Amino acid sequence: MKQDIPLLALLDELELQMRALGCWQHEMPSSQALASIEPFAIDTLEPQQWLQWVFLPKIRAMINAQQPLPSGFSMAAYFEQSWQQQAQFSALIAVIRRIDQEVAEMLEIVYQDEYFIAINKPAGMLVHRSWLDKHETQFAMQTLRDQIGQHVFPLHRLDRPTSGVLVFGLSSEIAAKMMPIFANHEMKKTYHAVVRGWIEEGGRLDYALKVDLDKIADKFAKQDQEAQEAITDYLPLAKVEVPHCTGKFPTTRYSMVELSPLTGRKHQLRRHMAHLRHPIVGDTTHGEGRHNRLFNNVYDSHRLLLHASSLEFIHPYTQQKIVISAGFDDTWLKLCDEFEWPVPNHKA
Repeated sequence: MKQDIPLLALLDELELQMRALGCWQHEMPSSQALASIEPFAIDTLEPQQWLQWVFLPKIRAMINAQQPLPSGFSMAAYFEQSWQQQAQFSALIAVIRRIDQEVAEMLEIVYQDEYFIAINKPAGMLVHRSWLDKHETQFAMQTLRDQIGQHVFPLHRLDRPTSGVLVFGLSSEIAAKMMPIFANHEMKKTYHAVVRGWIEEGGRLDYALKVDLDKIADKFAKQDQEAQEAITDYLPLAKVEVPHCTGKFPTTRYSMVELSPLTGRKHQLRRHMAHLRHPIVGDTTHGEGRHNRLFNNVYDSHRLLLHASSLEFIHPYTQQKIVISAGFDDTWLKLCDEFEWPVPNHKA
């Protein structure tokens, strides 16, 4: 399966432009020059040399090997600065800008084999189309399908405002075999969240939850349903006291916590943390507006601070233990830097 066909076409266009400009070289730089650890090898290579001998072969090799591409990189600014006095490179810069845009729109693939594929879903992206969200144009399932060139089948849900690990089957048969594992909770899910207040020690919350009905989608569903078992383990990892008032005190306290749901009720983590009087920051349904506004205005955080960090399960085909991890976005990283918190690491 050859993925990222639009990106491959842009790479070919970049090479053609370089050849047309006469900056395509036939003699490879020395191994010492290519071994530079500086960004863009600025200490040993010219910008066009880096494109030809480092960038193009590396990205093409990763695509052909179906390896996840690096996320969040941007090249145009460097080349615009390097060639600002050389108008002949303007067409080349235009292609580089398009490559940046193509990569920015791609989903980060964090795991892939012949049966499954997993992405790091961005906060705010729906998993699939819904008649409740007719105005939306971006969906994880359709974006991933177009990115890898084949149909995918979601194996579990991840709320729109939540980021992190989202797994798809690569065929309907694989999805049918995998779905019971998710339905029966035969896996370990790990989330991270930023919550109001300090949590001094970990624990387990066993607090049943009533079905969280949607006013529109569940309009005709039975309204008076019994509460269902819901269990969440929680562990405090870090805390901070910020010099901003949200109530009667001049400062406000927050914690970063690790959450592990043992059941899978709708909005379970958000509702459980609210029950503990430690609502998740950015939760507009179960949280507190004053804390959401503080993070919006002071820390430029405009999302629910809940991230699906890792998923562990036994592979139903290979019987091997699989651990899929997803890194944190810029909002999380900036907050960790601001609060001097360690960035949690759940790599296998």
